[in-house]
Amino acid sequence: SKGTYMVSPSYSPEHGDFSVGAAMSQQIVSKLLASTLAAAKSLNDQTMVSDITAVLAKLDTGLKVGSWGQLQEWQQDWDDKLSQHRHVSHLFALHPGNTISPLFTPALAKAAKTTLLARGDQGTGWSKAWKINFWARLFDGDHAHQLLQEQLNGSTLKNLWGNHPPFQIDGNLGATAGITEMLLQSQNQEIHVLPALPSDWPMGSITGLKARGNITVSFKWANHQLTHLELSSAYSQAVVIRAAALNGKTKVLTRDGKTVNARFEQGVLQFEALKAESYQLKL
Repeated sequence: SKGTYMVSPSYSPEHGDFSVGAAMSQQIVSKLLASTLAAAKSLNDQTMVSDITAVLAKLDTGLKVGSWGQLQEWQQDWDDKLSQHRHVSHLFALHPGNTISPLFTPALAKAAKTTLLARGDQGTGWSKAWKINFWARLFDGDHAHQLLQEQLNGSTLKNLWGNHPPFQIDGNLGATAGITEMLLQSQNQEIHVLPALPSDWPMGSITGLKARGNITVSFKWANHQLTHLELSSAYSQAVVIRAAALNGKTKVLTRDGKTVNARFEQGVLQFEALKAESYQLKL
């Protein structure tokens, strides 16, 4: 519409054609400006805050639901329901962006799922890697795990190179990122523990993951339930933990055995302040 900011020309990767305001282009610009706005607010740069806010108010987000319930790849409702093109770039707002979320934007998450189901699980190694991350962000650990198995069995060479002849590192780095997203997600001011745990991983542990805010996270799980969580923050800050297994249990201990103030609401544990030391949550 008139007065709306659009990227022009834009091109949906490897799927084309040149158009105005293809979804991925709009989503990337939206994410860039939103991140810059957050930085400007932190720095109290009021001029930049005002300028970016004005642009964002008129910027097309690239988030439209089409005639068959899909997330549109273009401004126009051109999506072919039978297309199984390996690029699903117009789900950028789901991953690596964080605008689409089953928790906060369920209608858009449903549209993203409709798109993924239509496109199918086929593709090169890097394509599967993207889809592992997409399904993890939709909290479907079993589907993400299925793609991870296919990635390792069919798209990875014996030397562990991603096989997009002769080698394309997107598959390696993307699959590793996908595994991490299955176990820990850090966006929208929350640390979400075990958001997409597949049924084939009933128990395990991981150490040293980094969450936003320079928080180091380590945890264990058994019988598909979180059993131990340790957080270490580089500085004092408020922290929100989401985990299905919390079930109202909010006893948090420091290494010195001192309790920490926290409150539990609707499946979310909120620390009033996580200081620059390590904390442990035992369930």
